[in-house]
Amino acid sequence: MTLQRKCIARWHCAGFRGTLDGGYEPCFLGDPLLTVQRRSFLHSILIHLPLVGCSTPAPQPPPSPPPLGLHLDPLSDLLPAGGLDLLVLIRWGEVHRALGPQLQLLLPPDGLDALSQYLGFELRQAEEILVGSYGATTLYLLRVPYDPLRVERQFRERLTHDLQRSNDGPGVVRVTGRIGETPRGLATLLPDVLAFEVGPTGPLKAVVAFAQGKLKKAHPALAAEPLRTTAAHLEDGPLRLFFSSHEASWKGAHGLLERAVAAAFSLRPSQGNLVLQGVLLGAWDNPPKEALQRLALTVQDVQSSPLGRLTGLDKPPEPFRMEGDEEVLRLSGVISADKLARGLRDMTRASMDELFPRLRQ
Repeated sequence: MTLQRKCIARWHCAGFRGTLDGGYEPCFLGDPLLTVQRRSFLHSILIHLPLVGCSTPAPQPPPSPPPLGLHLDPLSDLLPAGGLDLLVLIRWGEVHRALGPQLQLLLPPDGLDALSQYLGFELRQAEEILVGSYGATTLYLLRVPYDPLRVERQFRERLTHDLQRSNDGPGVVRVTGRIGETPRGLATLLPDVLAFEVGPTGPLKAVVAFAQGKLKKAHPALAAEPLRTTAAHLEDGPLRLFFSSHEASWKGAHGLLERAVAAAFSLRPSQGNLVLQGVLLGAWDNPPKEALQRLALTVQDVQSSPLGRLTGLDKPPEPFRMEGDEEVLRLSGVISADKLARGLRDMTRASMDELFPRLRQ
């Protein structure tokens, strides 16, 4: 049967018949109740049929979901600067690939399995982990694939009372409550960012606001002083730690900390070792001869301490080096990754053994 005859057969089945001039008109099959409006409707169908042809059009893919418009990269841009005492930035995927055996000493596979089950997502798949300390509140940010419904459900099951849930906008859900007397909070920021808050609420709301671009006049942690300048002096690495001093609250290190406003450390894996760099921001003499002498005494104190002997800092692969100017003191050296991991494992073994069985309950 030709294409034309196929079309004729379909139109006859649909209620159309041929005319003397070779066209087609509605055939009402003897139904006297069809109104003029229904005839007009059928005519409109007939007019548009030649445009689409007789074959069924190919199905179209569903439209892409609208962009959520969340600012999630870099992850450090979500951390508020106000009240920050300690900031830890870990490119977890990079660290895990470079230091897998050493990490297993600190986080055994069964422990990671238990922690992943407890949290509701596979922690091994995380690419970034950030920890911010704000006095009595600790904030955790993770970039990781996750199922938002599962993570929220398991978080809600852990809460004991004061449960509150809010949809803060496209792609953002925030849940707060308490476990015993400790406030807890969760924010899911699609597609791949999670934020956990332990302690009095505050930083978690700022994370959501930064992600939504609402804090136009506020600066995130590494864009505000003194950490902005500190970060500029620090080499990049998959593990970085920043300390901020508030109102000259630091003391120790042979008097160095009283004059310091911020400190930072960077660790970078290299051939089984960790390349260390540290910076101490403050107001020093030019040249800072006395400050460097105090820094050297501080390093000697750490090396000779039980911590230094346990982690191998007392016998580094290379001697530590110190230099500086009127703004920043710099410390650099190399640490054995194996000795550091084994020492930290021995220090934390008891607490880890207590933690993971509780997570399995």
